[in-house]
Amino acid sequence: EKLKNSVLSAERDDMEELPEDTYYVTDLIGCVIFENDTEIGKISDVIATGGVDLYEIRRSGNKPLYLPASKENILNIDIEAKAIQVKIPEGLLDL
Repeated sequence: EKLKNSVLSAERDDMEELPEDTYYVTDLIGCVIFENDTEIGKISDVIATGGVDLYEIRRSGNKPLYLPASKENILNIDIEAKAIQVKIPEGLLDL
């Protein structure tokens, strides 16, 4: 309760290693999203929904895209390259 509405930080060396296919939000922010070698935008936020997280993707000149971070949609994450390959569900870009 004392820490409610506070900002917490930790040194990278003090953070535990995560299991495979699990990432820190800070590592996902700024990653470029690609579908079939076409750049879609960059992750600006990760929203925890209680189920599947949503990646908020900022796109040049468009509304943000909210992509469910499911195994069907996220094909490959390369944190070192800050690149994520995805499959956008049909009709999602039309919203």
